[in-house]
Amino acid sequence: MRVSMVQENFVVGDIPGNYNKIVKHWDALENKSDLIIFSELCLTGYPAMDLLLDKAFLRLEEEYIKKLIEKSYTMKSCIIIGHTDTTEDGLYNMAGIIQDGYYNFVAKTHLPNYDVFDEKRYFKCSGLAFPDFNIITINNERLLILICEDMWSLNVDHVNEKIDKVIVINASPWDTTKVAKRQAIAKEIATKLECSLYYCNQVGGQDELVFDGSSFVVYPPDYLYMKLNSFETDFFITNNNTYKPVLALNHTEKIRKALVLGIKDYFEKNGFSKAVIGISGGVDSAVVADLAVDALGNENVFGIGMMTEYNSNLTKNLAKELCTRLNISYKEMNISKIIDAFNTDLESYAIFPKLKMSGVPYENLQSRIRGSILMSVSNQENALVLSTGNKSEISMGYCTLYGDMVGGFNPLKDVYKTEVFNLAKLSDNIPEEIITRPPTAELAEGQLDSDKLPDYPTLDGILSLYIESNYSVEQVAEIYDLALAKKVYNALILNEYKRQQSCPGIKITSKHLGKDRRFPITNQYKG
Repeated sequence: MRVSMVQENFVVGDIPGNYNKIVKHWDALENKSDLIIFSELCLTGYPAMDLLLDKAFLRLEEEYIKKLIEKSYTMKSCIIIGHTDTTEDGLYNMAGIIQDGYYNFVAKTHLPNYDVFDEKRYFKCSGLAFPDFNIITINNERLLILICEDMWSLNVDHVNEKIDKVIVINASPWDTTKVAKRQAIAKEIATKLECSLYYCNQVGGQDELVFDGSSFVVYPPDYLYMKLNSFETDFFITNNNTYKPVLALNHTEKIRKALVLGIKDYFEKNGFSKAVIGISGGVDSAVVADLAVDALGNENVFGIGMMTEYNSNLTKNLAKELCTRLNISYKEMNISKIIDAFNTDLESYAIFPKLKMSGVPYENLQSRIRGSILMSVSNQENALVLSTGNKSEISMGYCTLYGDMVGGFNPLKDVYKTEVFNLAKLSDNIPEEIITRPPTAELAEGQLDSDKLPDYPTLDGILSLYIESNYSVEQVAEIYDLALAKKVYNALILNEYKRQQSCPGIKITSKHLGKDRRFPITNQYKG
């Protein structure tokens, strides 16, 4: 049987548009395929979240399923699509098999309800025998059809008949640990069942998630992977002997691809085209600007330098050089008079005494004035503000509410500072001195990040143990100094209130500071 897989960027809520994408590929692959595979919930887009509670939305999806069934009368090939189905029992996550006017289905059995997943909120679990219920005959071949989590939960010893092919449709978000795990499980299943396995995943950015695609086929007897390109739309035809080479990417290159795709789709799918960024002369804003240019084009990225007497000439020159290299519009202004006027007016209205010209209140005032300027430009130019805070700083609360935290989207929200430096080193556009100079917020004379934070390699090592590995203070103290372990833990817990007010940002690790990690703000546990 000739099998094709389509790795497409489906859009949540755009049922007509998703239908058109399915039909486009079906028409193009019709004469080359007996079976065409699409990804999980491709008609609604994934995750559709509480749209799945809207009965009108579900009725619209049902109309387009009927259109696909009608179209199948004139098509020779069979398609497998992901969609929902409403029964008397509730809503199910389905793989629909459509051929010659006939419709068959397999319901998802294992519903993930961890990390970013919340499928038990919406879907019923199939009560039919798993995996026997999932075996379908197509063109005289026995296919085991699995929906995403079903593959991770499959016990192959319970498959009691000969299988010709395993088909897995997926909406599996990317993180730096995912791809190797998927391939290992798929290879184990294919090896034990002695058959080929087709793993079809969607691609594209959806709010804080990025779907990488990275679809693949595992063939016996050597079980080599025929892999589709990551982070782009792609397709695969088994009877085509010429295969497009897959671009080999290292760890940081994959992160960069994910971030660029996440920015691009967040803007396009939400109707934005332009971005405005506060350019500080530091590495974080430099990396965000560099990513934004790749995602949106240099003509759509605007940089603003908001300087005070604490910003050195080096800082100003590096900010200008960065924007020149990126070929983006850049405006510099001195905000010292605005800060002084704000400070003087507060005193004149007797709201409180004039702020000291040093200390946290004065530093935060500078940051909040910058945030207000960026948001005003955002309104004026209809440009989304890209925030530039990284995971290390946000974890520790080394950021200012309504100041440097303002923005519509934060590409670095899940990127540790050490990885920010790695991303900077990938780019030819970022001046070397931005990377090599000691990190500083420049909100006070001679200020350095190291005044308040441990060195970033140490801090990131500790944070990753707390966040990604759920270590206790005692466990971290077996590796790092106990006092430092407690200091980092307490800062992490204390600043939950800031993180829950931050703008959305792209997930790249196994534990994002959002839906992945849900801590109470009011919390007196000290570790």
